[in-house]
Formats: sequence, C-alpha cells, structure tokens
Amino acid sequence: MSAEPGAFMQNLLLSSRKFEEEKQYWLNHLSGDLQFSMFPGDKTRGTWGEQVFEEMQLAFPQPVSEQIFRISGNTEAGAFILLLAGVTYVLHRYLDNDDITVGIPASSGATNSSQLRAIRINFGEECSFKELVLQLRTLVGAAKKFNHLSLKKILELLGHEGTDLPRVATVVRMDNMQENLQETGPLADMVFSLQMSKVGLALRMNYNAALYSPATIEQIVDHVMRVLSICTAHPDEGLHHIKMLSRKEDQVIEHLNDTEIRFPKARSIIQVIQSWSAQQPDIPAVICGDNILTYRSLDCKSDQLAKYLLAQGVRSGAIVGILLTRSEDMLLAMLGVLKAGAAYMPMDPAYANNRLQFMLEDSQAAIVLTKPDLIGSLIYTGQIIDISRMEEWDDQHISLPVVSSEQLAYLIYTSGSTGRPKGVMIEHRALRNFVEGVSRSISFEAGKRILALTTFSFDIFVLETLGALANGLTLIMAVEEDQLSPSRIAHLIVTHNIELIQITPSRLRMLQIGLTVDSPVWSMIQILMIGGEALPYALYEEVAGITSARIYNMYGPTETTIWSSIKELSPTATISIGHPIANTRIYILDKRHRHMPIGATGELCIAGDGVARGYWNRPELTAERFVKDPFHEGAYMYKTGDLARLNDNGDLEYLGRSDFQVKIRGYRIELGEIENRLLQYPAISAAAVTVRSDQDGQSLLCAYYTVTESQSINQEQLRSFLLIELPEYMLPSRYTMLDHMPYTANGKLDRKALPDPLLLQGEGTDITLPRNALEQVLAELWSDLLQLKEIDVHARFFEIGGHSLNVIKLEANMERQSIPLTADEVMRHETIASLAEVLQNKGYEADEHNSQKELEEQDMPETDGAMKQFTKEVGATAEANHLILHHSHRPIVIIAGIEPFNDVFYKNCFYNSLFPVLNFYSIGVLSVMINDRMHYRFDEHQGILRLEYQAVLSDDQLIERMGITYETKTYSEDVRKEIIEAVNLNRPVIIRVDCYYESLRKDMYLRTHWPHSLLIYGYDLQRQVFHVIEHDHRDNLTYQPMEMPMNDIVQAYEGFVRHFMEEEEVPTFYAFSACETVSHERNNIMLGELRDMFIDHVRVTPGEINQELSHLLSFIQKTYQFNEEDSPDMAYAELVLQSIVDIVNAKKVETYRMQRLYEHHTDLVSAAQAIQDHWSELRNVLAKAVYRENMTHNQWRKFTSKLEAIHELEKHNLINCSGLEISHD
Repeated sequence: MSAEPGAFMQNLLLSSRKFEEEKQYWLNHLSGDLQFSMFPGDKTRGTWGEQVFEEMQLAFPQPVSEQIFRISGNTEAGAFILLLAGVTYVLHRYLDNDDITVGIPASSGATNSSQLRAIRINFGEECSFKELVLQLRTLVGAAKKFNHLSLKKILELLGHEGTDLPRVATVVRMDNMQENLQETGPLADMVFSLQMSKVGLALRMNYNAALYSPATIEQIVDHVMRVLSICTAHPDEGLHHIKMLSRKEDQVIEHLNDTEIRFPKARSIIQVIQSWSAQQPDIPAVICGDNILTYRSLDCKSDQLAKYLLAQGVRSGAIVGILLTRSEDMLLAMLGVLKAGAAYMPMDPAYANNRLQFMLEDSQAAIVLTKPDLIGSLIYTGQIIDISRMEEWDDQHISLPVVSSEQLAYLIYTSGSTGRPKGVMIEHRALRNFVEGVSRSISFEAGKRILALTTFSFDIFVLETLGALANGLTLIMAVEEDQLSPSRIAHLIVTHNIELIQITPSRLRMLQIGLTVDSPVWSMIQILMIGGEALPYALYEEVAGITSARIYNMYGPTETTIWSSIKELSPTATISIGHPIANTRIYILDKRHRHMPIGATGELCIAGDGVARGYWNRPELTAERFVKDPFHEGAYMYKTGDLARLNDNGDLEYLGRSDFQVKIRGYRIELGEIENRLLQYPAISAAAVTVRSDQDGQSLLCAYYTVTESQSINQEQLRSFLLIELPEYMLPSRYTMLDHMPYTANGKLDRKALPDPLLLQGEGTDITLPRNALEQVLAELWSDLLQLKEIDVHARFFEIGGHSLNVIKLEANMERQSIPLTADEVMRHETIASLAEVLQNKGYEADEHNSQKELEEQDMPETDGAMKQFTKEVGATAEANHLILHHSHRPIVIIAGIEPFNDVFYKNCFYNSLFPVLNFYSIGVLSVMINDRMHYRFDEHQGILRLEYQAVLSDDQLIERMGITYETKTYSEDVRKEIIEAVNLNRPVIIRVDCYYESLRKDMYLRTHWPHSLLIYGYDLQRQVFHVIEHDHRDNLTYQPMEMPMNDIVQAYEGFVRHFMEEEEVPTFYAFSACETVSHERNNIMLGELRDMFIDHVRVTPGEINQELSHLLSFIQKTYQFNEEDSPDMAYAELVLQSIVDIVNAKKVETYRMQRLYEHHTDLVSAAQAIQDHWSELRNVLAKAVYRENMTHNQWRKFTSKLEAIHELEKHNLINCSGLEISHD
C-alpha cells in the first residue's frame, strides 16, 4: 500500500489525459527556483524545526474595514483576495524579493498542509494595487479549478523528493469559509485568518512562537493594515511607492542618522597634525625599533620630502605610489605626499608582482617612493625616488600648497569580483571627517600610545597613523616580523606601555591564543578597537573576561573612509555595529531604495561626508555603487553590498554579504576573483569558492573544482598558479575536487549543497597513520586543531586546512605539552613525519615531557634564559627562541657589483643566474641571447603550434667564446667549502640545486623536487648564510638579492645530485674567473660584432622561410577545421591557449634582443613588437573564451583572422631579417 493517502488516485489522475492541462498549469506556475515565502524570524530560543504555536486576535481599524467592505462588495471571497494582496505585498517588502509564494486552502478547505494550494506572484514590474488584486483573483480562480493534484504530488513532479520537499511557510485563509473544519495540525509557521462579521474585520494570527515574538507579529499585522488602508483608499497608485513604515519606525531611523556636527572642515588633516608639532615638538610621534621621530622632526622631514616632490614636478591630484616595508619612512612618505597636494597609493611589497604591476599601470602613478631592493622586476616608466637618500636632497625653497577638502588624499586598491582590483578615491574632506568622527566616539587622548599593527595596504592603517597623529598620540610601528607573533606583539605592548590597539578579530584570536590569561598585556590595554570582519560573540566574551579595556566594534567599507559606525560593547548586549559616526548616515534599504522595516534584512547603504569620490577609471562601476541619496537632495550614498538590520534598540546589526564578497582575517575578498583565477588553470572546468568556519569560529576559504576529462590536478602546482595573481591571504585553505558541481532546479550553482571539506578528508585515498609514539602525539594535536578524524603523517599542514592563525595555536598547544617545536619549524617541515624526525633529533621522547623540558632549561645560554624570563613575564607562549641574538666575529665577504637581471626571463633559470655574472664582467646578456634562432613547429599529433629555441652553440661553447675563465665540477665533495674559497677570491659561483630544500622560499609549502640554479656572490660566517641571487617563488620570476642558510644550500645541492644529475647531464658547480683576471679587451664585444653573429644565426633561406610559414599555415588550417565542428572542443582550445602563452613569452625575448641590437632600425624593432602584440591580443581573446567555457564559432573566426594577420607580419619580418647585411667595419 502507498504510504501517502490518496497516492493511488493521484497517480491515476496523472495517467489520464483529462488532467494534462492541470499538470501543465502547476508545472508552469511553480517551475524554477521555488521557495515558499516566510517572514524573517527574530527569536533565538528553540530551533527552526521547533513548533510552539500561539494565537493572537487583532481587529482592523474601522475605516479600513469599511474600505474593504466597500471594495469587496461585502463578499468573503472579495475580502479574502484583498487580504491576500496585502500579505503578499508586505512579504515582498520584508524579504526584498519580487518572487513571493504563499499557501491558500484548497477549495474544500484545508485540514493539514498537504491540502494547501500555492499562489505565486511576482512584483518585478510596477503595477497598482488594483492590478495586483486582479492578478491574484485570476490565480486563486485557477487554484480552485486545478485542485485535483495534491501540492505534494505537484512538488514531486517538479523534481523535489522526500525531505527535500519545500514547506509552506505562510498561509492566508478566510475563517468563515472553513468555519466547520477541524485542523489536524499547524498549516504553516504563520497563518493569517481573516474573520468577517457585521461589526467589522479582524485577523486571527496563528504563529510559531519559537520563531516570532508577539511584538513582531503586531508589527507585521500593522504593516498589512497600513498597506490595505493606503491601497484601498488609492487603488490606482503604484505599489513601488507605498509608504509602509510607521511613524515610530521613521523616528528610529531619524534618530539613528542625527549625526551632524560642526567643526572647521576647511582645516585639513595636515594642518591638524602640524598643530600638534607646535604644541608638543619634542614628543615622539612615531617609534619603530630603535628609530624615533618627534613631532618636530616628522614635520620638518615630511616638509622636505613634499618640497622635493614638487621640485620633481608633482602636481595637485597626482598619484604617488608608496612601496615600502614597515618603518617610520611610511609616515614620512604619506605626509610628504599629502603636503605636496598629491594623493598617495599604498603598495604592499608582499603582494604578487602582477597585482603591483596592475596598480602602477591602472593608477598611472607619476612617482613611486620606494627603496631599490623593493622595486624588483616591476615595469615602470615613471620616476622612482629612493626615500633612503632623503638626507642628500637640498632644501628646496618652494612654498607648500594649500590643500583643499575636495582634493584626493589617497588611492587604495581593493579586491575586485572580476579579478581586476579597483582603486577607491578618498578625498581630504572624507579623511578629515573620519578622524573627527572617530575621535568624538572614542577617547584619543594626547600623549597616549597606540600600536600600528595592521597592513599598509589595509585602509584601517590610516587610523593608527594619520588618525593617531591628528590626536597627538605616539604610534609604535610594528614591523612585518611582529604582525603574526603573539610574543613579539606582547613585547611591543609591554616595552612601550601601549594603551590603544586596533585589531581584526582574526589577529585578536591569535593574540588570545598566544598569550596566557594572566599576561600583563590584558591589563595594560585601555582601548581595544576591533574591526575589519565580523566579531564572533564567543571571541568577544573570552577577551572581555580577561581585560578591563573598553572594547569597540568598528564597521565600515573602504569606500566610505575606513570606519563608518562604532559600538562600545557590553557583556549584557548582543554584538552590533552601533550607530554612524559624525556626519554619516546609514540606511537599511531594499533594492528599490526603500527603508526596510525594523528587524528586516536589507542592504546597508552609507551617505555623508565620508563617501569616496568613486572608483578610479571605473565610471560604470562608480555609477552602479555610488548612487544618489534618495533622502537628501544633492548627496550621494554608497551601496555596500552588506546585509544588515535595524534592531528594536536602534542599533545596526551586521549580517554578512549580499554577494560573494567576504572578509577573512580583516581582508576584503571577492570570492569571484578567486573563482576566476581557478578557472584560468588549464585542467579546471568549473570552480566555486565558499567560506566555512572552523571549530574556533575562524573563517576559512574553501575551493571546489571539477576537471576536464582525463585530467588531474596537482594541488601544489595549483597553489603556485594562484599565487601568481593573488596575494597569500586569498589562497583557499581547502581544495576539494568534485565529480560535478551541484546545481539548483533553475541551473544555478547550489552553494549550500557543496560538501563540507572537513568531512571529505581521507575519502578515496590511502593514508599513512602514525607509526610511533612521536607521530601519534603530533597527530592528536593536529586532529584536534584541524577537526580531522585521521591525519596522514605525510600530509602537509597548509594543504589540509592549516593557516597562519592556527599554526600559532598549534605552537601554544605543543608548548603546553612541553613539545619543543616552534611555529617556524612547523612551517618549515610541514608534515608529522618530518616533525617527528626533528623531535627525535632533539632527543625528545613522547613519554618524558617534563624531564626533557628541564634539561633544555638547564642547558639554555644566558641570552636564551633572559628571553625565557621575558616570555614568562609577558605571558607569551611562543617564539621566544626566535628573538635570541648570536654574537661572533667571523669574516663577511660580498662581491660588489653583482645585480639581479629581470629584464626578461630567458629559457630557464640557469641563464638568469648567468646573466648577472655577464653584466658583472661587462659582457652583457646579448652575447647569449643571439645564440638562438626561434622557429615555429606545428605539432600534428596535438594540432597546436609551438615556438622553439634552436641553439647554435652549447652553454660551454658560449661561455668560452665570451672569454670567461671558469671551473666546473660534475660533483663537489664539499660544496660549502668550495663556494667560500671561490667567493673569497672574488669569484661568483653558480650551483645546481633542488628547490625542495630552500626553506626561505615563499613557495616552500609546495616542497616538490624541482631542478634549479643559484648564483652565489657572498657569505657571512657569523650568521652562517650565503648571499644569493634568487627568485622566491617559482611562479614569480623576479630575481633579487637574498640570504640563504648555508645548510639549506648544501642540502639543496646534494638534493640535485641525488634527484637530477643523471638526467640533466650538466656540471653542478661553476666558479667564474675573478674580475681582475678577465681580459676586458676580449670580452668587450662591440655591438656591430654582436649584430653580425646574430645575422649569421637567424638568416634564413627562401626555402626555410616557406617551411617556417608552412607550419604557421598548417595551424591556421587546423583552426578552420575546428571552427567547422558543431560544438567547439574546449579541451583543444585550452591546449592551444597554453601553447600561445609559451609563444608570447618567447616573442618577448625576441623583441628584447631586437630592441637592443637594432635600436635605430625602427622598422625591425616595430615589426618584432607588432608580432608580440598580436600574439598577446590573440592570447587574451582565447583566454576569455576558454575561461568562460563558451567558445562560439564567431569568436573562433576572429581568432583565425588574427592568426592570418600574424602570418602576414611574420612573412614580412622573415624576409626583412633574411636581407640583413653583415657589417664590414
């Protein structure tokens, strides 16, 4: 028998052609993304599955009853339709959703929810109340006509099954029409029952008291009655313009935004800071390490910089990039730029080069203030000013300009959903108002000390710096090493008596984990400002329990100047973001810019003096997000995309994002930007990124992806690929491969159905469980921290959910168990197996914690003991050993004049290690680059085109031809000793290495064996390091001077010998001749001679030209065939894209050498550049189509057309090159 009463009859009806019309009606009416509309709940007691029903009776005001009687003709059916119109409209307003679905009883009444009918109405198009009533009358009539199939059966026909069946949440009914029916259970969480009598109308409300309070029910009914009162009086008025909110709600909103204050707005932030220089000239303004700048010296030096900038041509409104590591120079640069009337642009050296490059190009920065070792391989045609040479600048007799409030103060870039960061323009008016507003909300007393802890590229850095100086505070600048170290932060707080801290919840969690509850840090802090992401109540509760500091919750997007609202928190109240700061208005609006009812969720929009000018060079996006303030003529407001609500107390509650933008550890991140980058990975066919919380409430980025047929993904390579474009804080913590992405009924990605990556760990894979006591102890710690049932002892910490915060927690947990491992060792060795070996080498035994700890403390040197004592005093639980200084006086040797080469990346790493040597000996790199001819080759098997290097001479022949004396070894028995001996004689050394052992690289977490080379030009025996030229990430080929531990280099060298020497068949050690032993006459190869060699190498015969072009033509013909296919093969398109990326890289080399060989031969140089540009354009066209997974025939025709243009360019270029003549001078 069927489990459902009447199921047999339902199936019989479906098999009958008579009811085909009914079936089609319901399928059409309820198709798509069906959701039964539900008023938002406001109670925390109980659960959403709990049902505790209560009843409330409310009478309609007499005038409203009379209007309904009049319009309905005193009929129950007419009154019912009017009530249905009122309820659906109010639902539409509460939910800010045009698609509204409610339940009504079937024609015979409804004794339970299975006998309801669904009424679905859309408010998308503007209509009047009269038109709404007519639509609903038609829908109700159809529901009565088509009433044979049950709602359950209809939902099953729509594809819903079992517990997945949507549940009716709101029901509208007429009591009198079903007065004799007894209900067997609640129809829905909220039921509106209209009662009609001779004296008037009333509503009987049945509602789930586990979700709704009586006050909420009263408010909803009041809104329904207000809407009916207005609409029955003016039935032809457009629904979009109905004023639904009560006078009481209006007053709450008015009080919230009563923030206007008066102050001298024409007085800029610069003038405010200068006034403190006059009042307290000798008070420290900024302290960074041992460096101190008083208010007087800061004012004078920033004046000097401003005048120098003006002398260099900086004008009002110009953009000046600041690319500096954390130091007092940051403050000098910021103030100097502002005083010059320009706007500064913060650039974080930790960002990927591609992102920095985009910022420079997009902003068109006139000048970059930096230091030589930071600019790296960035391509920048503007002026670079070395701020470390300030003392050399003459005092300029230039008057500083008066800065107006409308001028731009800074341009700051934030994440963009399309993968393109967007620059936010903040004016002096907004900056000045922010400082004034925050200062009036929080006590910033002159003379107090604030810790500058946040990142330069994070806009809240302004509060800790300019905001602090504008209030006469002393700011203590934390350096990069301090930012993620609780013990270092504690050291700064205790040493400098810091009273104010601004901090993100993530960093606060790190501090709370890393410090003991009795640490003096908690009693020293007087003001704790928390912001940048949502503050979990549990974290607030824990911190409030150990500190007497006043705790403020801060909220604000970059686009409205840092913080826009502030709330001082108390243990008795819920977490909220409080009220707007001075001269700021905050609205909770729907998508039509109408105020949301109190308690209802809407978009948080901000107006007032803090609103930015807009986005730099993004007029369309600016127009979309910066719109006219509908409540203040002539003003603008910013649509944040954040969801919030106004509670009964008049406070704002932040509820998350309306789109896919999130905040992780204080950084604002567009999930779409990460998804777009994932989709650029050749093997990935679909991708999604979500945020999940770990057991501590910390947000983790989780990536999901599917792959093209027969493809596989190496997660290490994927992470490296992401790092090319994305900063490290945007890297997902978890990567999960799926067979297919889950989708909703209307084809949208169903993010809610994405599996929990924590539950998938270990599925379908063989793992190695702990094999001894040491591994077991570590595995238990990792398992508890990462919420994983089982841990593979070979799994890498950062690949199974570890991140910078929980590695600190892991260190704290290990110290509690007296396990002698640090966070650095975890990051360096990564796996349980490797860490167990480290513990074993330290003599640690799993069952002798205490005795081992005592032994270590007895053997600790005096400096270590002092640090241990300090650590104990400040309550830190980690990293004491990292602050120990070692002193000795052994020799240091550095070969002067060795500089990185970053103009272009040539073939492989060995050449970019060799090129600095060639430049050091004044030979130059062209001697090598002219050795190759590049030629096209069509790969018939894969159907793709390749551009290959064809070398004339071997590496040894090349070096010999250039006259360099060098010694090579297939293997060095004592490579450390031989490097030191060579460098001591002024001989640079290149060795072959395995990157697996370079612990200081930024891609060290990948830990894969990879052949590489290092140029070594110095050593420091005191610190046991070699000076090398190296790039710190395999996907960021910017070479720079670095220091590497000697042991790392020895291990890396031995690793190459073990893993790659046989297959590479190359020397592993090169020691080049010292500078004084080189014959400069022989090495000073003239440009004419280089041209002759180049011509000799690249000249081609007519037959070779035809062969070259034939390969290109074969590829073009292949693309024609591809276009003729019914559905373009995206896998093939991805292969083509990868080959074109390689061609573009090779063409860059070709253009580079032509520019230097034939600088005045503009036709040749232009031809090479044109070919490179065409290939680059071709790559971009194909990349967009491939990454969107939508390659149309029209797009492919355009692609083929561009290929034909390249064919013509190459033809002319080859002919021109074949006609080059060898010089005879």
